[in-house]
Amino acid sequence: MPNDRPNITLKEIAERLGLNVGTVSRALSGSPKVAAATRELVVNMAAELKYRPNKSAQHLIRGKPSNSFIAVLMPNIVHQFFLSVLKGIINELDEASFNVMILNLRGNRKNVIDLVLDEAPDGLLVFAKEMAADECQAIARRRIPYLYVDYFSQKDPCVYFDNYLGGQIAARYLLEKNVRSPLYIGLTAQSQQQELRFRGFSDSLTAGGIDSFEARYIPRDENLAADITKEVLESGRFDGIFYFCDELAYGGLRAGKESGIRVPMLGYDDLHISDLLGLTTIRQDGEAMGRRSARSIVDMINDAQWSSGLRKSELESSHIQIKLEPRLIVRSS
Repeated sequence: MPNDRPNITLKEIAERLGLNVGTVSRALSGSPKVAAATRELVVNMAAELKYRPNKSAQHLIRGKPSNSFIAVLMPNIVHQFFLSVLKGIINELDEASFNVMILNLRGNRKNVIDLVLDEAPDGLLVFAKEMAADECQAIARRRIPYLYVDYFSQKDPCVYFDNYLGGQIAARYLLEKNVRSPLYIGLTAQSQQQELRFRGFSDSLTAGGIDSFEARYIPRDENLAADITKEVLESGRFDGIFYFCDELAYGGLRAGKESGIRVPMLGYDDLHISDLLGLTTIRQDGEAMGRRSARSIVDMINDAQWSSGLRKSELESSHIQIKLEPRLIVRSS
């Protein structure tokens, strides 16, 4: 259970005094732009409420000097696609004068969520996976708006790519190449993205007259993907391969070149190197999704309803669900 102890924020001080958050922030930082009388009111109120500045945020935040920041929860900070999304988020928030605090959920999850509650960011972006119910409730009680990135939620704000459509596009491409014995190579780590992508692929193959096909699951390892691909190519049982992501497909391209056996192959994501390697793939523009997510969380922060303390589900105008469409990029593979 997250640590949900009370924590006074700049927003609460501002609400009590009828001021905006920027004025309160400048007053506490000793800015000469704030009148002496106003500064005294703010300082006294902060002392009365036992306001504590967020020291750790000052060390973790990157970007323009500002007391406004967005926290970003990432499950795997080294993944290339996530890094492209993060680039879009940082660039968009920089233009909006928000700093960014990046937290990795691969460690002690409870400590990370507690840190979010302690630091009380202006908003929260959550990558690729749904938070637990108690985490959502604790964050909502702090009146911190949050939005899922690259994850579809029926009840919470989200910006995501249509993975089901992406799977359909992949199947249609292979069918157009007269593939009749396709192979799907996915990840052993299950995710909503893979589930929807696979379902779209399967449904479109069925519609195209292919009732069954084989699927294999491996870790995210290019060398292992190369080994598996070489094995299946030499077996002669498959005439087309769809990989869950470009990183696996790179191993497939290498195996095809080494074995001298060519079948249609396509990946998913369209990472930068995919163009150089000639990989046919399904493009989802990570940077564009990052920018869209950043704009959406800023809109939620600026929505006066959020500062009223109401639960998001009660605020129809704040229930953002933005679906982006992937598209096929045909190259030489």
